[in-house]
Amino acid sequence: MSSSQSLNLSLTVADIATHFRALFAGQFTKAERMWLLRAPLAPRSALLWSAFICRYFHRYADTLPPTRVLNKPLRNYGLNGLTPRHRVKLMLAHYRLLADLADERLVRAACSFQPQTIVTLQGKRESYRLNICNTTRLAMTREGELGLVLERADGLLLGKIALLLGEIDGKPMVAIGGLQGSKDGKRAVVAATRDLHGLRPKDALLLAVRSLATAFDIETIHAINNAQHVIERRTSDYDAYWLERGAEPGGPYGFVMPAQIATVETSAGRDLIKARLTQDASHYFVAHLKNKRLPAELSPDRVAANGDRKPSLVLGLC
Repeated sequence: MSSSQSLNLSLTVADIATHFRALFAGQFTKAERMWLLRAPLAPRSALLWSAFICRYFHRYADTLPPTRVLNKPLRNYGLNGLTPRHRVKLMLAHYRLLADLADERLVRAACSFQPQTIVTLQGKRESYRLNICNTTRLAMTREGELGLVLERADGLLLGKIALLLGEIDGKPMVAIGGLQGSKDGKRAVVAATRDLHGLRPKDALLLAVRSLATAFDIETIHAINNAQHVIERRTSDYDAYWLERGAEPGGPYGFVMPAQIATVETSAGRDLIKARLTQDASHYFVAHLKNKRLPAELSPDRVAANGDRKPSLVLGLC
């Protein structure tokens, strides 16, 4: 992947202090114990990721990330079998590209644990919301960074998807690291599908991902397969679903599919719901585009931007 630039980051004492302030900001729970036990196995990756993401969250969300976010390099993440260093590279690539493509409102929503509504859909009887938020709020911390969730107007969750931005062969891409249904089982999903004229919640989420990719001028979507998925115990058959959706085997995540889909002129039923979802989601993401560079203080090559912040501890992560 093109974020293959060297991660020779400088880490200051102030960064380390900020990390521990974030780590112990709340109750001492299993998440904090996990960091203390696992961080010594990959200290450079753990601390450098913390320095970057603490600055990023402070810059865009005016808060510090929870410990579950700090733990990301220390657990199986994104793709099966990655080292902590490669997990950090994946996440840095995501946040760099997000800040490069999106305006501050969308970046703030992507860092937030309060969902922001992208689209409202009206079914036969019920209304539905498609929201965006950080995957940590959706309990999909290990499957990506950017979360989309479809829920009924009363808050009943029907489906959620985890995304990761990045580059492959010098081109931007979006990867789907996880797709989960309702905890309330098939009954709620079946009822919502009928109410939405046959549009399944997971298909609605995939349409939203395609809208995001198209708005960001991304041509290809990569999707996780069963073998590469980071969670062993799951009920979803990813391979079968991606094949059903027209994806082809290939790429580091297992499947690839084009971002764009053919538009169909229609005035009723499922096709109308799909058209409205695609149009409204596209409008949302296009409205939040901004061609800008990552602020200097958040550059992965300059985590410590101010030279007067000393003493500093330089940790190489090549």
